[in-house]
Amino acid sequence: MRRSWGTRGFSRPPESPFLRSLRYFSIATAHTGGTHRVEVLDLLANDLHVVGLVRALGLRGDKSLDMTVVHIWRLSDGKPAQVSIIPTDQ
Repeated sequence: MRRSWGTRGFSRPPESPFLRSLRYFSIATAHTGGTHRVEVLDLLANDLHVVGLVRALGLRGDKSLDMTVVHIWRLSDGKPAQVSIIPTDQ
């Protein structure tokens, strides 16, 4: 990963929304020993936004993950410009 020098030391270049969500899923998969999966419950979309209501599932040892999550994508020129992944049990 390329790093640049800023006024406060080294900083990362901005991540694309796609890479940010890929990192999120990679971490979730690693923490659940590869058992993490997502079931799409509903999708709403137009030219500017995509909202997905999903169920996140996984296992870690004797504990299980089963929660509803909202994914909100803002699009620009048909490509992801911003993504928010929001657990509903906050």
